[in-house]
Amino acid sequence: FMKSAVGRQRPYAHFDGVRPSMDTFEDNLSFWSGHSSLSFAFATSAGMVAHMRKSRAEPVIWGVGMTLAATTAYLRMAGDMHYFSDVLVGAAVGISAGLTIPRLIEHDLAITTAGKNIALMGTF
Repeated sequence: FMKSAVGRQRPYAHFDGVRPSMDTFEDNLSFWSGHSSLSFAFATSAGMVAHMRKSRAEPVIWGVGMTLAATTAYLRMAGDMHYFSDVLVGAAVGISAGLTIPRLIEHDLAITTAGKNIALMGTF
């Protein structure tokens, strides 16, 4: 939704570079980087789970995960698919999700309905 709402032009389209494909639908879907969001979310959530379980592998999980996530973000910029701000916001969104979701799952949560509304109940 956000990519379509913002409609930011990708670097290769803005600077008239070599297009990675003939599909021009992707030319205006730069903000924010979904690849960066996903990789940082996986790395952060894996690190959080390792921390909650007091795993001895926690430092390795954080180190390898964040290195791979940062590499993914860099490669998205190097391939002229995203600007630095795109991957920075993507990383922030991914890290936020990676910190929040494991904490939510740790607690007893329930989804309930009240008329036409849906509510998430639990302790946070």
